[in-house]
This record gives sequence, structure tokens and C-alpha cells, in this order.
Amino acid sequence: MADTDSVPRSITRGASWRVVTVAAVVCGFIFLYYWALLSDGRFLRVKSFRYDLVFNSMIEYLSRGRFDVDPDAILQEGFTRDGRTYAYFGILPALLRLPILLAPPLRTVDFTVISCAVAATIAAVAKLGAVLQAGRAMGDVTYKSRVLLFTMAMVIFGGSQIQFLRPSVYQESIFWASAIAAVFVLLAFRWCVEVSRRKPGHMAAMAVLAGFCLLTRVSTSIGLYAACGAIMLPDVIAAVRRIRTGASVLLPSLILVFFAAICGYINYARWGSPLTFQDYRYYDILPVNDPTFDVLINHGYFNVGRIPFALSYFFLPVWAVIGSDGHFLFRALQDRLYYTVEAPPATFFASDLLLCFLCVLGIAWLSRRRPVGIDRPAARMIAFCLLIPGVFILMAIAVTFRYRMEFYPFFEFLALFGLFSLRGKIAARPRLFTGLCGVMLAISIVSAHGFLLAYKISPWGDSAVIEKLGWTAGYHKYFHMTYPGLDRRLGQD
Repeated sequence: MADTDSVPRSITRGASWRVVTVAAVVCGFIFLYYWALLSDGRFLRVKSFRYDLVFNSMIEYLSRGRFDVDPDAILQEGFTRDGRTYAYFGILPALLRLPILLAPPLRTVDFTVISCAVAATIAAVAKLGAVLQAGRAMGDVTYKSRVLLFTMAMVIFGGSQIQFLRPSVYQESIFWASAIAAVFVLLAFRWCVEVSRRKPGHMAAMAVLAGFCLLTRVSTSIGLYAACGAIMLPDVIAAVRRIRTGASVLLPSLILVFFAAICGYINYARWGSPLTFQDYRYYDILPVNDPTFDVLINHGYFNVGRIPFALSYFFLPVWAVIGSDGHFLFRALQDRLYYTVEAPPATFFASDLLLCFLCVLGIAWLSRRRPVGIDRPAARMIAFCLLIPGVFILMAIAVTFRYRMEFYPFFEFLALFGLFSLRGKIAARPRLFTGLCGVMLAISIVSAHGFLLAYKISPWGDSAVIEKLGWTAGYHKYFHMTYPGLDRRLGQD
């Protein structure tokens, strides 16, 4: 008996070490690749960026019980109220810099690039974990490995991970929100496909993630908070009907309320209201008579009238066409509805073509009857909740390239269910769907890297400066400004 028992243990131990080794190599590669793209291959020799010490300043002020920042760190991106300067960014990236309080020399070190690389790596690893979870849910079926291989390549090299690797204080916040959301999607997907293995602790973990996301980026956290509510809803209804006690939702509810109270207190300290997250009246970059205030008065921070243009911005960028009058096609509408419309033009149908395909398959898969074992109603509710941040972005007063990241939790959650359908389609017609997925994957990878380059050389702020120069002349100018040495070498060749 001892001999027969020792065989499976040794096999398991060997397999475990192989899995750990492969996982470590993959994580290391992802981190180094993202770090290289963020720093243009300079790594630790990368130059500092504008507002690079904002979060360093924020943690120093937080350690003194203050919620403002050093005006010299935030510059014109600050909001001055009652003689103090505030930043609108969430505090989590600052909390991650707690160790610098123990080492004063580190307070002048720019951690933006490393922080972005770590956050992007965590997001990628969480997404890979969700893909593997989908593989386990499929069971031992044919063509599963092919489906997983396509999807893992899409995760590592596709648009959601690659095209935003431009280090900045703006991007750092959204990178960490994206990382938290990716872990949340992993747990939410597991909640739906492993119904028999649910535990109250899983719900509490998702509530903690939603709470930390609230302290990072409010727009992203809205979807996570709503999804937590959708997950807890059946237990709340059962408690109301006295079918069972509501003890299972008590702890997650308290966690969500706790983080909401912290966020409200921070908002009150910054803006004088717990429900205010940003107030353009105090924005240092805006002069007193700036047209933006007319936009706010007439259309507000969010307006459904912006949705058609925003859909074009994110999915079909015809807005970027310059007409015969020398202006963008919808220039008058932009001036009337928006504070800023940022370059470069891009579309999910290029950088995330395979992801969009999987998303459509996921919607179709969840809309039909399926075998027992997967909680389709919960999955539908979670998907609906994860769409909320994207809807808010479609109505927002500004549209920027990085705001695309708000759509990915919704896309990626649905795409995980689309993997079940894709496996069946490949099994039915292997050559057709293997080739189709390969083409979509190649388009996604090439486009994501192309959009990253365009994003890196695009000027911050409104795209009107590009309109004046034209796309060709404008991007040649900004490419030279960003990569002068490379531009000279290309010119010589």
C-alpha cells in the first residue's frame, strides 16, 4: 500500500513543480515585456514623466492626515480649493508607496513605470487564470487546448494589455483599477461556473476588491459594486422571504459600506461633499471664462446626448476624418458637448477583434439553455452590471484613449463564456475556425502594438492640435519629438 500511494504523490509533486516553474517563467516574461514597452526598452534608465511624483506627495500628505498634495507635484492638473491643492486621483496608488515613508531618499524616485508594469502584469495573470478556469469548466474535450492557446495569446499580446502601456499618473490609476477588475472577473466567473463550490468567503473577497477599486477609480468600481449587488440579490430575496437568514451577505455588505464611507470621507475632505469626485470649478488648468464651463452648464458631466459620438469614438472612429474645411467631421459637436476629445483614433474591432468575436459568442451562449452546473442568470446579471462603467464613459464630458479600459471587464467576462461556444465551432469545422481565429488574433496583436505607438506619440489633451497639422504631418512631428534618434535613423535609411 505504501508503494502504490507513493507513486501518485511523486507524480503530483513533479507536476506541481513543473506548473510552478512554467507559471513563474510566464509571469516573468509578461512583466519584462510590459516593462520594456512602458520604458521603450530603457528599463531603470527611463526618464521621469510629467506629474511623476503626485502619488509620492499624496502618501506623504496622507501620513499627516491631509488629503491635498504638493502644488509643485500636481502643477496645473491640480484643483485649488480654500488655499489647498487637490488631485482627483484615487488614493490606492499612493498607499502602495507607503514604504517610501520609511526611506526618505525614495520620496523623489519616480515609481510610475514600475507601478504600471506590476499592475498590467497582475491584470494579465488574472485574465490567464480566468481562461484556465474556463478550460477546467469545459472538462476533457477535444480542441480545448487550441482554444486556450489562442485566448492566452490574445490576453498577453492583445489590446487590453498592450495598447495602453504609456506611463503617466493618469494611466497608473486606471492600470490598477483594471488589475483589480481582472481579479474580480476571475472570481465572478468562478462563482458562475463552480456553483457547487461557492463559499461565503468568495463573496466577501469580491466585496473587498470592489472596495479597493472604489479607492482607485470610481467609474470602474461602479460596475464591481453593482455586480456584488447582483451576486448577493438571491440571498437578500431569500432572507426577505425568510427562506434562510441573510448572514451570508452581511459581511460583504459591511465591507462595501466600509469602503464607501472611506471614499465619501475623502471626497468630503477634498470637495466639501461626500458625493463629489471631481469639481471643474477648482480646476487650475481652466481659466475663468473657459468654454468648458458652458459645456458643463448646458450638458453636465454626463449626458445621454453624447452616446452616439462616443460610440463612434470607441468603435468606428470616423470622427477623425478631416473634411474639406480643414476641421474634423464633427468639430462643432465636439466643441458643444465635450471638454476634450483625445487622439489617437482607434477601434476595438482592430485591437480586440478576437475578443469581440468571443464576446458575441458569449452573449449567444448565455442566451440559450445550457446544461445544469453553470449559473446563467447570475452570469447575465454580472455582465449587465459590468457594462455600467462603459455606459457612463459613453456619456462623459471627455473621451480619451485610456477610457477604453473601462469596457474590458464586460468584454472579457462575456468572452469567457464564448470559449465554450468556440470550442464547439472548432470541433465542427477545425480548419475554418482555426484559420479564422488565427487571422483575428494576428490583427488584434498588430493593431494593439500599432495603437500603442500612436498613443505614445500623441499629445495629451484635445486632438485639435492634430486637426491643425493634419494626421500625417502631425504624427511625423510628434514621432520626431518622442523618438528623435529613431526618426533620424529612419530618415537616413
